[in-house]
Amino acid sequence: MKSGKIDFSTCTRISRDAYRKLKATGCTITDGNVLLSKDGTVGRVVVYKQTEEIGVLSSICIIEPNDSLDPSYLGQVLRNEESVRQYENFMSGSALRRLVLRDIRSIQIPLPSLAQQRAIAKILDTLDDAIQKTEQLIAKLKQIKQGLLHDLLTRGIDENGQLRDPIAHPEQFKDSVLGKIPKEWRVVPLRQLIESLDAGVSVNAFDYPAASGQIGVLKTSAVSGGKFYPRENKAVLPQEISRARVRPEADSIIVSRMNTPELVGEHGYVDGFFGDLYLPDRLWLMKFKDKDLISARWLSFFLSTPPAKRHIALHATGTSGSMKNLPKDKFLDMLIPLPELAEQNLVAETLKSHEDRMILEGCHLQRLQSIKKGLMNDLLTGRVRAIQGESNETGKGVDQELPLL
Repeated sequence: MKSGKIDFSTCTRISRDAYRKLKATGCTITDGNVLLSKDGTVGRVVVYKQTEEIGVLSSICIIEPNDSLDPSYLGQVLRNEESVRQYENFMSGSALRRLVLRDIRSIQIPLPSLAQQRAIAKILDTLDDAIQKTEQLIAKLKQIKQGLLHDLLTRGIDENGQLRDPIAHPEQFKDSVLGKIPKEWRVVPLRQLIESLDAGVSVNAFDYPAASGQIGVLKTSAVSGGKFYPRENKAVLPQEISRARVRPEADSIIVSRMNTPELVGEHGYVDGFFGDLYLPDRLWLMKFKDKDLISARWLSFFLSTPPAKRHIALHATGTSGSMKNLPKDKFLDMLIPLPELAEQNLVAETLKSHEDRMILEGCHLQRLQSIKKGLMNDLLTGRVRAIQGESNETGKGVDQELPLL
């Protein structure tokens, strides 16, 4: 059960005989059933509108709506915040996170007329479809980005603005310690490009972000996936401000030198000046010797590639399974396949343009989710009617126990 649908690729195939046994015990589903996960990850909902024969385990509750209840409407109600609150109340005080059938039968739901139910479901289902399509587009864009990272940072772009092709034009490539790279590129250790790699100071701070005009110290979560998140900070105690060192600088990179094994070496490109923020001792500020040789944004993209991540994972040290440290010398030993600056800038602009599209779609997704949340609240409480002027035949919108066959 994923994104309101059943992912058949994760289902286990069973024999016809096993399916007949499930069917005899009522553990099979048909078109129009509503599924609610009641064990483990509680509260996932699927309105089954498919024809495949499928059985379910006891962790799934099969709800068969009666004639007074539209299945799609019920699916929307069971995803609503009020229903989730009821799940949590039923499970409170229990060591196991699970719902029992008695609890599910007693869930209170708003029950307007069938016509209203269908109109509400149509509105919310339409939004769900738009949300799902946007999520699929974002997932596709993420896949494309990984391909672009590999191609642009291993093959580069020629003078005509095209990706170099090592098969069609092998003469454009040469052997190196990093494998085949374009003939114009050089392989240099990162230390040749870096002027300084300085950590800040971990000062005592409050558990909330710095407000405007306050001094903040960054958290390690301020850098992730090549992005810098300045809001990930804590307000510094007044008596500690004088100890703060190392501010983020425009067109620089911040690197996490100490973190969990999965996150050590994470980094973020800084595209502005943040005068009220400082680095802790677990973050490095990377500054460059000669910006005529290296684009910080291009290098930030390179640090997101599998070869860079492998280098970091190989050299991160620490006996603790929960925390690793990245030695500065080993980090600076990383070999970089370096194009000319003009090509770096072109590659960085191409990748940034793709990232901007992803950000735009992400904002669109957030808007859709916000609209749906607001509409669910309005439509499922009766504050807004889906069919204006239509009489409410069933219960006048009053909460009733979940109607089951």
